Amino acid sequence: MIAEKYSNPLAEIAQFDPTQLQSYRDSEKNYLDFTASLHTSYKEGVVEGEKIGIEKGKIEGKIEGKIEIARNLKAEGFSDAQIAKITGLTEQEIKHL
Repeated sequence: MIAEKYSNPLAEIAQFDPTQLQSYRDSEKNYLDFTASLHTSYKEGVVEGEKIGIEKGKIEGKIEGKIEIARNLKAEGFSDAQIAKITGLTEQEIKHL
């Protein structure tokens, strides 16, 4: 019985009085606005996440570059103090290389 009553939602909507129809349209507009807002927020979140990822990658790359330079300087016989001054790494970090 219930399935028969709601088997064709368009037929049900066609029988709405003007107040019900306006309420339905308002509800539909609110739903569409909400889903559009979610979609926009999602896209903005993806863009922000990409920016954060790129920035983290740059920082990690700089650190890796400093470590590589420090290893090369260490292999050439530079002191830990000299390497720290050149690379900006701490002497403690250099000792662990």
